Amino acid sequence: MEPRIVKLETKMDAVLDTLKEIRTDMREFRVETRDLRKEMASEFKAVRHEGIKVALWLLSAGVAAFAILAGIVAKGFHWF
Repeated sequence: MEPRIVKLETKMDAVLDTLKEIRTDMREFRVETRDLRKEMASEFKAVRHEGIKVALWLLSAGVAAFAILAGIVAKGFHWF
């Protein structure tokens, strides 16, 4: 009976060591994921900022095109 108990204890020690390694790996993974999430958030913010710039440029171009066309129509109807 004694040798069986010794074998079980050694196997349990191996299992506990494996669990400790898994916990350590999970902590490292959690830290890496947190860092990646922060990095992605900053990149998305930069992309969003660039998208707003492009939208403002397109709006400005549309307003300018509308003003030019309105001027052409006004000139054609001799409103100027």
